[in-house]
Amino acid sequence: MVHAVYIDFKKAFDSVPHHRLLYKLNRIGVRDRLLNWIEKVLTGRSQTVHISDKQWTKFEVESGVHQGSVIGPILFIVYNNYCANELDFDIAMFAVDLKLWRVILTATDEENLQANVHRLQKLSNDWLLPFNYSK
Repeated sequence: MVHAVYIDFKKAFDSVPHHRLLYKLNRIGVRDRLLNWIEKVLTGRSQTVHISDKQWTKFEVESGVHQGSVIGPILFIVYNNYCANELDFDIAMFAVDLKLWRVILTATDEENLQANVHRLQKLSNDWLLPFNYSK
């Protein structure tokens, strides 16, 4: 029997902290002009809330990758790649979607799958990408 777990991350594209993403990019060898370009794409953006005739103070956007862009899903996968490296079962990632699966033959296989889901949950919280339990 095959057990599959589908993971949705809460506000996935909006939750990626820029400084942590840039750190990860640097760790995997992205340097110099490319890293500087990505930093410029991500940082220096601001938002202001307008409701009717009221306007709130502008604030800098410190997290998130561009939705609808070509590079946004790639940056998210780079940021979220700890999943593939830290878990010991089959995993498939596409943009913000994550699927885990394992052939379950014994109770130990089932316990291993559950332990990996718990490990993924802890890693996700540590990297500020909590699960979206409502989906």
